[in-house]
Amino acid sequence: METDSKKKRPVTVWIVQIIIAFLWIGSVGVGLYSIGSISASAVDSSGPLIALLSAYSLVVVLLSLAFWGLQQRRSYGRWLGLAFVALLSFSSWYHHPNPFRIEQEVDTGGPIRKLMYENREEMAGAMLARLAIHAALIMLMARLAFAKKTKEFFEEDKAAATSRGPLHLE
Repeated sequence: METDSKKKRPVTVWIVQIIIAFLWIGSVGVGLYSIGSISASAVDSSGPLIALLSAYSLVVVLLSLAFWGLQQRRSYGRWLGLAFVALLSFSSWYHHPNPFRIEQEVDTGGPIRKLMYENREEMAGAMLARLAIHAALIMLMARLAFAKKTKEFFEEDKAAATSRGPLHLE
């Protein structure tokens, strides 16, 4: 339970923690699936498996550290959280630089066909939705980095830690 001396957790921090939790779940799931796929394939060396396991382990550890840092009001959690939200936003733009086109030249006939736009109105709606999502992510990043309430939330614990001294154990 929170005492009166502690400020309430800002909504920005809650949202970033939720995003990090979803990224963590996705990273663990994709990592396990990829490791299972590589280990089941006919790969002779274990090099790709070790590299993949190392990469996903690093991502999961950093996501866990960001979540824990945000939970414990640590500045490293704030900046790691900001880095992961920025990475999410920028990777979305990088992997899908121009997803807005009406039907591709090659008709695959499979499930991908259902994801293509049939007219300009669908494409315009998707464009507006994508821009709104990225504007919200940019605003979230700005609030996490520069908002007064967020700064006060993270600085309060730092001030309490320095007043207790470096060897204070609770």
